[in-house]
Amino acid sequence: MPEHNDTIPDQIGPYRIEALIGRGGMGVVYRALDTRLDRQVALKVLPEEFARDEKRLSRFESEAKTVAQLDHPAIVTIFAIEEWDQHRVLSMELVKGKTLSWHIAQGSIELTRILDLALPMAEALSLAHKTGIVHRDLKPDNVMICDDGQVKVLDFGLAKVTGPTSRNDLADDDMTLDYAVGVTQEGQILGTPAYMSPEQAEGKPVDGRTDIFSLGVILYELATGIRPFKGDTPISTITSVLREDPPPPHELKPGLPRYLGRIISRCLEKSPDRRYQTALDLRNDLDQLRSEIESGVLAKPDILESGIHEIRAPRSKVALLVPILVLAVVPLVWYLIFMQQQSGPVKREPQSLSNSSVSLGQSTVAVVGFSNITDPADKENLGPILVSLIASELSSGDALKVVSQQRVSFARQSVTGDTNSSFNLANA
Repeated sequence: MPEHNDTIPDQIGPYRIEALIGRGGMGVVYRALDTRLDRQVALKVLPEEFARDEKRLSRFESEAKTVAQLDHPAIVTIFAIEEWDQHRVLSMELVKGKTLSWHIAQGSIELTRILDLALPMAEALSLAHKTGIVHRDLKPDNVMICDDGQVKVLDFGLAKVTGPTSRNDLADDDMTLDYAVGVTQEGQILGTPAYMSPEQAEGKPVDGRTDIFSLGVILYELATGIRPFKGDTPISTITSVLREDPPPPHELKPGLPRYLGRIISRCLEKSPDRRYQTALDLRNDLDQLRSEIESGVLAKPDILESGIHEIRAPRSKVALLVPILVLAVVPLVWYLIFMQQQSGPVKREPQSLSNSSVSLGQSTVAVVGFSNITDPADKENLGPILVSLIASELSSGDALKVVSQQRVSFARQSVTGDTNSSFNLANA
């Protein structure tokens, strides 16, 4: 690690330095007083080697200006980018509070509080992504919880412009990788190993979905108290990110709703295409979960037990309608049979339908097709599913002889000569 000059300056331009806040790959951060406005700020002083690189500096300033335009309570405000006394400085909103890492270390966090923390983070990501800003280094150390409980995401977009330093900086898997582990044609590996997405770990191009993965890691840690991906070194941690699937959160914390596991598992998909495609989609699912908790109705959709990486898409309303229709139709049929038996046998001449061998003088029921009058392209299999389910249910007893739709269609063709084999209640 390069040695740091521990001397804290008294003044940088109009900024009176009050205390050291921290050091990182992007420089030193001080608590300072802007004497022009009598306002406390967080003053980030960029490294000298960074300030001398005109290309990187230009990109940094461009992205910082974009971030400065973001207006969201969960995004730290950037006040100014200036140069004083040969120092390139970034003046930002001073956040008074503790990092999310500190809060996680304190122990169990209530589910409602987890959602209160996650929702503004997802909203901040959504706004940033819409303007083309990708964080790339979202982690608990970059999230502050203010003294009043408000969430603040730090360093939006700034991780995109960090450059190579020394390989000795690999000493801690918590540190930000400000170097290229292996430069590919696509670029450098930038981020923090335990929280970076697989594509980011491989140095591939990234978009907003890499931040969604990182937020999924944070959600997992908030829910369980442990990280989903771990290793003794940054390289082994990256290997875990690329190859391993963590256990479902409810296995570690049985009281957690499995719906939360669904949300987290979708964030942690290895392939970006299988994750939430936008932070807004993630935010909406989190908000839905919170609404159900607050209303006392906690959704528990089907969740696979074999691992967090396996996920089923939420069932559509039509899929949920199928068992409801079966429950409604089957009792009705049984009721009609019961009423027929109570009123005695019906005298009628047996009839036959050509070679169909279907005797309508017996207690026989034909389950024919249902006409889908909604969206055929989206729900084209609904009719056959209903036919199969109802026929199976009616066949379970001895009171009825169930005739298949195919036999009815064949008999109909034999009698009428109609070559149209389809038959349903809509055109019967």
